[in-house]
Amino acid sequence: MLFSCHLSPVTRHGSYLSLEEKDLLAIRLMRMGAKKRPSYRIVVKEKLSKRDGAYLESIGTYNPIGKEGEIRLDAARAQYWIERGAQPTATVQRLIKANAKAQAAQTETV
Repeated sequence: MLFSCHLSPVTRHGSYLSLEEKDLLAIRLMRMGAKKRPSYRIVVKEKLSKRDGAYLESIGTYNPIGKEGEIRLDAARAQYWIERGAQPTATVQRLIKANAKAQAAQTETV
């Protein structure tokens, strides 16, 4: 009987990722909060891991409750992970753009 085992790129090679393993990373939302009052963490994790499973790094938060959703995002860390091959989900890509637009508007008013 053969068994297949999925080993984390981080545990296999310390903190270094090889070229083949770069496409295994995703930037996605991890649900937090109470029942019917969601809030989310924006995390970098392996694509194959569970939605609320282990993650490599938390780079921000998103709270959709209220008139305008509150986004707190470390744009430098998001860019760092994207340059290393992490692929943001469609929702996270939209949040990154919204955060960049809000930062640009904030710097114009100052």
